[in-house]
Amino acid sequence: ATKRVKVETGYEVSVPLFIKEGEKIRINTESGEYVERAND
Repeated sequence: ATKRVKVETGYEVSVPLFIKEGEKIRINTESGEYVERAND
């Protein structure tokens, strides 16, 4: 299951439900899709 979130740039993307506000994520810049949590 996924939810829609808005990132700092204003872009909206679907992410898994376990992603919390403030977490950093990686987004595929070609497809615009969520890839994974970022560790940095």
